[in-house]
Amino acid sequence: MCIQSFSKFNLLLILLLCFSCDIEPLSYNNSQDPESDSFVDAPTESESIPMLSSITDTSIGILIMRDWSDISDKKRIMIERNIIISDDSTKNDTTFYVDISEIEGSVIIDTHRVRLEKTYEYKVRNGVGSEPLNYSKPLIDTLEHILSVPVNISVTQTSAVKASIIWEYNPIIEESGAIKSFIINRISANPDMPEQSFEVLYPNTEYIDSTLTPYNNYTYSIHAKTHSNNYSAADSIDINVEFPTLPDKDWVPMSLSQIYLEYTFASMINTNFSLDSIIIKRYQTGSNSLKQVFIQQSNISLTLETVDTLSNPEPAENWHYYIKWCNDSFCVQDTMTIRTLPFRYMVLIPGENSYEYGEESLANVETVDIDSFYIGIYEVPNIYYLDPSLIQEINHTDYLPASSVSWNDAVTYCNSRTSEILGSSEEAYDDNSMDISKAGFRLPTKYEWEYAASIDEGTSGTRVYSMGDYLNGSRANYFNSGDEFESEGFITPIGWFDGVNNGTINSKSLYGIYDMNGNVIEWCNDSNDDGTKIAKGGYYFNEPYECRNTNEFSFLETLENHAVGFRTAISAKPFLDFWK
Repeated sequence: MCIQSFSKFNLLLILLLCFSCDIEPLSYNNSQDPESDSFVDAPTESESIPMLSSITDTSIGILIMRDWSDISDKKRIMIERNIIISDDSTKNDTTFYVDISEIEGSVIIDTHRVRLEKTYEYKVRNGVGSEPLNYSKPLIDTLEHILSVPVNISVTQTSAVKASIIWEYNPIIEESGAIKSFIINRISANPDMPEQSFEVLYPNTEYIDSTLTPYNNYTYSIHAKTHSNNYSAADSIDINVEFPTLPDKDWVPMSLSQIYLEYTFASMINTNFSLDSIIIKRYQTGSNSLKQVFIQQSNISLTLETVDTLSNPEPAENWHYYIKWCNDSFCVQDTMTIRTLPFRYMVLIPGENSYEYGEESLANVETVDIDSFYIGIYEVPNIYYLDPSLIQEINHTDYLPASSVSWNDAVTYCNSRTSEILGSSEEAYDDNSMDISKAGFRLPTKYEWEYAASIDEGTSGTRVYSMGDYLNGSRANYFNSGDEFESEGFITPIGWFDGVNNGTINSKSLYGIYDMNGNVIEWCNDSNDDGTKIAKGGYYFNEPYECRNTNEFSFLETLENHAVGFRTAISAKPFLDFWK
């Protein structure tokens, strides 16, 4: 089988000849033996030269490489055309004759009902002598008359509703103007979606389909189409049209009113696919009012993090978040429900690896890993200490911290409060031994206490005091600080130094914690080698240097003193596992 392409010059010649040839269909009536050795040579001088080539989708060129000058009595060319049925079987299709005198050049164009998708066998003979003519031995060649199939199709989704389709085409019937266009057929796996067709003019081999629907499967097939409306066979490819989903979403209450939200777009399709916008809104159970929390319309990363501040939330209250993310006007939405903390006045402190606890000048520095934890914003007030079940809002500056509380009594309070709010199964203490894996209230470790007081955002160092690197009478309650309570029992109400009361400076820590330096010393969970318990923070009769974050006090666990109180902590991971 032989397939031949011609130059532009030959093709032009061919096309001209195609219109000048007189094709005379005749019946075969040669009376002589066509296999006789006395016959002249076949009408070609070289067996290596291909004889046939597809010219158009309705014609085949027959190349006759013969020097006609040495044939004095040339008469006709006889052409037998057979259709190959199988490897060893042919069927005569037609036989026709062409007078040599009418041939200009070396090409004969066969347009005699030539059909695509057939394999043809041609036998070409010279006719010489007088009538009846003597015919030469045949020159035999075959040609599979087909249109090339578009190949190497690739489909790349470039947005929510767009895909780029690229293919290759190497025509067998070429340089003839036979190919008009490519027909792209698209079938959806959804039976309710109709079949679509798109036409692309030749020689373009790329198309942008902008009518896709995400979460759907499509099959594309591409045909070559001729000016005669003949179609090639087709190659096909499947595509699953996707859209970024939200496999990962998380929320963490940082306090009663602040919620950390995280959305991770782990299923981004490829680097060309991006989100145009993200909108987050929230609403409260029982309310139809949506409040916009977040909007971003450019530079959207794979992980979206934001903190939402709620307005006057109540403990253990349900809030609902609605997120919508869009690309090319196609949008998807999702919801997430969160619960506020079941208590007030605690804040989440992120953990840190390799925190250096202690003071280098005292040669007591320890390097420790600290897991995330919650800690009380205020020293436990008397009103809460007397009623461990209390979760109501209080005017903090009206209440003094609980004092004259032993370490044992503080532990008992932690378990009681846990039982009232979370259930007895989450109590952190058993015979005064703490289980940090429980979700309940407990005393902070000395490492947690100092870390919460000292952490200084954006610096490599830590604060000397929770509110900064120095104390004065407007920042904390210490010896001769001059606050207005020194004549009334020395202890100031919790959170008194908030910047509102009598010329005070708002002296909260980075995470909003008050009174970690001065007022009352606070119990920690840790023990010394001698069995005494560690406390930190200093009290109203201490000098400022004694109130620094790194200082430690040691007392018997049974000590009840007006200068000693406490604040509570909770292990974050066990609590969140329990609460969420």
